[in-house]
Amino acid sequence: MSTRPASFRHALADRRIIVVVRALDDGDAEAIARAAAEGGLRAIEITTSVPGAAALIATLRGALADDVLVGAGTVLSVSQLDAVVAAGAQFVVSPGLDRRLVERCAAAQVPILPGVLTPTEVMAGRGLGLDALKLFPSDSAGPDHLRALRSVFADIAFVPTGGVSSANAAGWFDAGAHALGLAGEFNAAHRAGGAGAVRRLARDLTTTFEPDNSNRSISSAPT
Repeated sequence: MSTRPASFRHALADRRIIVVVRALDDGDAEAIARAAAEGGLRAIEITTSVPGAAALIATLRGALADDVLVGAGTVLSVSQLDAVVAAGAQFVVSPGLDRRLVERCAAAQVPILPGVLTPTEVMAGRGLGLDALKLFPSDSAGPDHLRALRSVFADIAFVPTGGVSSANAAGWFDAGAHALGLAGEFNAAHRAGGAGAVRRLARDLTTTFEPDNSNRSISSAPT
């Protein structure tokens, strides 16, 4: 590969929680993303399963604070990748490791976080010059699996996603996770209590896992 991939680790910086928005309604997806950012979280992933995902990414890029990264998730094809990059996605997440997607992102200098589960896949990702990989589906492996991978691949930043929640997040960080992708809990919070519940969840996660950010980025929007 002639162009080295952009560093996902550098783009993520001190962000430790990625809000994975999978809502099947674009209005709900936008509400979740906005409320999570108002609660202090600064990495939002809009999956391609959201209707009009590319358009929503463009909207959020123009609406959210400059320090909130807006990326695209569940990117499965080059055509999807081109659409979200054209919309302004600041990072791309894929459930698996696809060389075509990595090379396309490298050419555009957009960080990509492909999914891996096995040592063979991790080695393939390292061979492509990636410094961060998504551990997916993490709930089928568990923190001990991450510990084992970290014992060999200490130079890779792992981002477990799939079954990760506020209740088990500390265990994943203790096992060596660089950051975490949380999806279902935000959808459940929105169904149960709307934007206010999402905002409260985001505030709790920010205070617990991004304490240096908790005093300067949390919105004063009502709960």
